Amino acid sequence: MLKERDKTTKSRIENAHKASELLRNFFDKGFKSLVALVAITQYYYPELDYNDIKNFWHFRNIGDETIRKMSDVFEKLKSE
Repeated sequence: MLKERDKTTKSRIENAHKASELLRNFFDKGFKSLVALVAITQYYYPELDYNDIKNFWHFRNIGDETIRKMSDVFEKLKSE
């Protein structure tokens, strides 16, 4: 049985993995800088501030909500 801190660690690892896949997808789509990622993300989610996106870019403090929003932005880009 996992302790609470172990569950938290596992969740952080899963979010970092998801973030790396999403960042690779953004790079493949042509968004190769933090500034470009901020611009496209804030176009769809203006409430997502620069620091949240920067933390995503650097794999720091990546929350489930940030992952969901970044995934949604990528899905919107795929459909364009």
